[in-house]
Amino acid sequence: MKRDEEEALICPEVNTENGQSPMGNQGKEKDPNESRVMIFRNDLQGIRAIAIMSVMLFHFYPSVFPNGYVGVDQIIAVSLTAGLILLNSRQNVNFLTSKYIVYIGHISYSLYLVHWPIYIIFKQNFIETAAGLGCSLIVSVLAAIVITELFEKAYLQANVKVVCFIIACLYVINFTTIYEQEDVEFFERKTKWLERLFTPVCSSEKLQEYRNCNIPFTSANLRQEQVLLINYLFDINDVPYLSYKKCSYRSGEPWGWCDLPQERNTSAHKILVIGNSYAANQGRIIHEMCYRPDVEMKIFTIPGCDMFTYSQEFEHCVNSHDNFREVVDEYKPNILFILARYIRWLTFPKRNVTLEAEGVVKQTTARLLELSRNVKDHVFVLNAIPRPILNFPSIHANAIRGHKQMEPAMYLNSTMDMEYARERLAKSVSMCSKCSIIDYDPVFTTNGTFQVYDNRTKVILINTSWHFTPLGLNRLRPLYKSVCENIGY
Repeated sequence: MKRDEEEALICPEVNTENGQSPMGNQGKEKDPNESRVMIFRNDLQGIRAIAIMSVMLFHFYPSVFPNGYVGVDQIIAVSLTAGLILLNSRQNVNFLTSKYIVYIGHISYSLYLVHWPIYIIFKQNFIETAAGLGCSLIVSVLAAIVITELFEKAYLQANVKVVCFIIACLYVINFTTIYEQEDVEFFERKTKWLERLFTPVCSSEKLQEYRNCNIPFTSANLRQEQVLLINYLFDINDVPYLSYKKCSYRSGEPWGWCDLPQERNTSAHKILVIGNSYAANQGRIIHEMCYRPDVEMKIFTIPGCDMFTYSQEFEHCVNSHDNFREVVDEYKPNILFILARYIRWLTFPKRNVTLEAEGVVKQTTARLLELSRNVKDHVFVLNAIPRPILNFPSIHANAIRGHKQMEPAMYLNSTMDMEYARERLAKSVSMCSKCSIIDYDPVFTTNGTFQVYDNRTKVILINTSWHFTPLGLNRLRPLYKSVCENIGY
């Protein structure tokens, strides 16, 4: 039955003073079933009111009503509704047919539609306190009343042409909204929020010296939904953690040469960072911590290529070793940082001491000696670090939502023998007199396990692409500050 037909049954056009209709029928008595029909329709409006109030509570207070969106479909809710109907059938009980409950039933359509955008606006702006959600609930009810009184009642009385015109206007508004890409605006707004949250408060556009400062995140009191949003954005938006805004790229951003700003035309010392995507991801921290007016610095990256062994997975990696050697020969840095994921090292099964594995050690040693030949002072080589399992962010998100106990080790790929990889890399580095290892293990290890998320907040330190997030990069600042201070420039 349509809404206007329901209204006719709820409020039939009867003169309540003399029991006559406005059409006449002066001598006709009221139908004794008429009042029963009215009560029945008001009864349904009361049921709608109970249903919409339940939905509001489930949506605005999920912590109090944990069954959430499916709660209204459960047998217990249906049973309670049936009980209300039976109870209301008694003559001395008129809860469902009271004018307030019936009015809520009248505005239930508008209330259900309007509460969603209001709820999303409050949620996107992190107004998720009990008072904030209560305020959004009140705003939803008031908005529904306004829409019902000023729009819906007039709409129900309008003719077909007016209705078609209104529908066309609503379609135009919807298409315009979609065209303006509100999702993109939301994404950009949250990206700026993340940048503010993880930018050191003492940093400036023009760094004068290397400093290690706190980030606003350390004092933030994050709610669960905020943590989930941060982790989601860290995971899907990997490009900002590879592209450094201070770089002037000679080719396609963020790969190839990155020329960093310098204050003087000539510099006393030169620092070069080379590697695969790890150099693009972490090179900015070296720039922040090692920057001095008399130090020139550049970054060079080739994505997906192994630094010390031949890479056959990607065509552009076939000549990568020659490219890295030519870059070092051309720049002749005082300090060279090699930051890379050692793809080949980590593909060997546990304790696979074979001729092939020993051959990789020899290749690594030869490459290190070759690269160090044109480095004036020192070469820092990043040690191998554990690799997370591919789907760990989604598993981590489910654990947060379900308030489950987390075991950091379950997020790490257990098929790779890290001790073996680190042992062999250390052996190669020891044969290079200018070389030493930079180890992230002490920075991220707690109770003997490499951490991929922050224990206090559950915010991830590494994303699905195995790149360090802004929180993970911030953990590296003290390490590189110490390295840069020991360089002595």
